[in-house]
Amino acid sequence: MSRTSNTEEKQQKNPAKKYLKWKSGSSQWKYWDKENEKEVLLAANTPFIVLDVLSTATGFNDRKGCGVWANEVRSLKLPLRLQDKDGEIMSGVWREIKDKVHYVKFASSVYAVINSASGYELVNFQLSGSALGSWIEFVDTLGGPRKLFGDVVVGVPEVKEGQTGSVRYNIPSYAVVKSELSDEARSAATKADVELQSYLKSYFAASPEGKAAEEHNKDIASYEAPKPTPAPSAQFKNEEVPF
Repeated sequence: MSRTSNTEEKQQKNPAKKYLKWKSGSSQWKYWDKENEKEVLLAANTPFIVLDVLSTATGFNDRKGCGVWANEVRSLKLPLRLQDKDGEIMSGVWREIKDKVHYVKFASSVYAVINSASGYELVNFQLSGSALGSWIEFVDTLGGPRKLFGDVVVGVPEVKEGQTGSVRYNIPSYAVVKSELSDEARSAATKADVELQSYLKSYFAASPEGKAAEEHNKDIASYEAPKPTPAPSAQFKNEEVPF
């Protein structure tokens, strides 16, 4: 599901300019500024236009002191390949691996457009933990993920508090903050999604599943049905036929 599609097949670089995660302590979004090598905060109520939503996994291995990430998939029937700095940890569909690696969480990878000081930008929100739970509730209330791809703007107008045991945390409360787009915003979102879908097509094609499907399609295309065996020319008498 998406705003647009594209037929380009060449593998490309992810077009997202920022990779945002929820920072509970300050009730804001955060991203890593590679150029200046520092964490930057973005206001919680920053509005965004949703382009596409995929699934992935994320986490942190305290013993090794490193992050854990996974590939993105459209269906939870497809395998997630968990990796860290040393390579692949485990591969399998989420229901099979979720209880085997305790430090990894399921996440929604939400591609969107924001209107920042530098103009319209394609960004990625990686939602896990409390930020994911409230997102799932929001999408259900909205009537399903298809409702995200209309001319709507989503935001976090309110931040709520939660507590598990002695741990307190803040939860973004998502809402539709506008139900129409300006011509400029619609054009920017469509342009960004064309670029995104072009990237995703090459991304999925380069995955093991994509390569296997390509080989399967080649086998089907090259398959030639065997020619039928000619009927025998000899004539049988009725009493010689055993049926």
